[in-house]
Amino acid sequence: MSKYYTGVGSRKTPTNILKIMEAVARKLASEGWVLRSGGALGADRAFEKGSSQKEIFYAQDANFESKSVAKKFHPAWDRLSEYVKKLHARNAFQVLGRDLKSPSGFLLCWTPDGAISHDERTIKTGGTGTAISIASANNIPVFNLQRKDHLERITKWLCIEMPSTGDEELYQIDTGYACFGLVVEDGLVTRTAPISKYSLGRKIEEVISYYKNAKNATIVKI
Repeated sequence: MSKYYTGVGSRKTPTNILKIMEAVARKLASEGWVLRSGGALGADRAFEKGSSQKEIFYAQDANFESKSVAKKFHPAWDRLSEYVKKLHARNAFQVLGRDLKSPSGFLLCWTPDGAISHDERTIKTGGTGTAISIASANNIPVFNLQRKDHLERITKWLCIEMPSTGDEELYQIDTGYACFGLVVEDGLVTRTAPISKYSLGRKIEEVISYYKNAKNATIVKI
């Protein structure tokens, strides 16, 4: 039986968070999780890029039933255009599945305000707020990477460090007995875990060669 999660968020999600989303999607796919998302620029596309197993729902997929679900969580539903109603309605599928009866195991997102429930929604939550509201109403855990504790939990699970800017590159190294990250700037490793202090200041090509040949490691650029 497939396991589903919802990966969505703002079109303005920071570049470094997009890298984390892609890495999350890649690892979840390797563990048998299927992504549900909405095809929008930003967060949605990052999740899609990392996932090999996915269900993407677009505005044209909306129907009467999904609109009925979304309508419950929008204060000005009747003032929306038909297309915008469909955009909100597709969130119902992203969270509850195509049959609206198969809820995701959890929802992972980024919004500027860090909202994780219907009551915490603000104007800054944007369209992602509909998905968050539907999830919280159905007791589906919501994790928002704008929140420091949520971000730290995810990066720890990924065995990586958080890059401080969008200009840095991030690599994940898995040797089988240890998993850690490398932060690279201008071709040189600038940050890593203590277990890989050998890598600091070295060219990334040299480090990759070492871990592949000496440690038979799996290396993924995020």
